[in-house]
Amino acid sequence: MIPDHSLASKQFHRHPVQPPDIEWTTVDNVFIKPMIMAKAGMFVPQHAHVYEHASLLAKGRVRVYEDGQLTGEHQAPSLLVIKAGVKHTFESLEDDTMVVCIHNTMRREIVEILGENHLVGAP
Repeated sequence: MIPDHSLASKQFHRHPVQPPDIEWTTVDNVFIKPMIMAKAGMFVPQHAHVYEHASLLAKGRVRVYEDGQLTGEHQAPSLLVIKAGVKHTFESLEDDTMVVCIHNTMRREIVEILGENHLVGAP
């Protein structure tokens, strides 16, 4: 039997270990947000942006979900391109996984989030 890895099949609770909230805007108005997931099974809050952007998987392994469906598993180092308007989240498969979101803030909508669901841990 093939395991169900859809978000609909998961039950979530707020994990007691939250990633630090770190953000930088650097040269040429590039916005960088590293997200460190301390434990395997943690999720980055599901969200969407009005433009395409990249996320660098700098350490560890993740499952990527887009619009609630599993789209793949990736191992660091890997550059993940997220299309505009797509709800996305990352599930850590290893402790101390780090995903770095990279945005071009020269755009009018400056890192605008269309919607966010705080899904951060699975039992």
